[in-house]
Amino acid sequence: MGYIEKHLAAGERVVYRARLHPFVVGGLVPLILLPVTLMLVGVQSAGQVILLMVLCFLAYNYLIFKSAEFGVTTSRVIAKWGLLRRRSLELQLNKVESVTLMQPIFGRILNYGTVIIGGTGGTKETFRYIADPIRFRNSIQEQIGKVPQAVRAHDDPKVTPIAATSAAHRVERECPYCAEVILAKARVCKHCGRDIALAS
Repeated sequence: MGYIEKHLAAGERVVYRARLHPFVVGGLVPLILLPVTLMLVGVQSAGQVILLMVLCFLAYNYLIFKSAEFGVTTSRVIAKWGLLRRRSLELQLNKVESVTLMQPIFGRILNYGTVIIGGTGGTKETFRYIADPIRFRNSIQEQIGKVPQAVRAHDDPKVTPIAATSAAHRVERECPYCAEVILAKARVCKHCGRDIALAS
């Protein structure tokens, strides 16, 4: 039983599991070429020392890769990562305000990226080197959509549930970047994370 299963509440279930991309380890493999080259040209002692350091670094990253856990449940985003300095996160879905995805060129090719979750109060949680980050982001957004509006507004008495507001005030439009439906007053798209103001 993993960390996520041990911390599920009564009636809560895991709907998606994310993991770190193997690039966390595989991206460091080319470093072995340096000590091997040194040994081939006759610098044996230096090459052996550097090779040992690289192998230790690879082993450490592999343990991080195997021990990291990320999951989306019916009510929370739960994560645990780190090895010597372990860190865990349990973020209620009704506290999530934005989910942003960032992918470099290699990330798009190899299918890894960084997912940034913005919470109430301006907090941001960053998840780097996530495998299949689009599915991770979409899973979070899908579960947020299933949380009742009254529950999302319950914790803050200043927030009025959308169900209690007039439909006439809920004017929507399409995001100019991803074509998803968002509020007309939105400045940042909740689906793709792009700045809508720049497109105006």
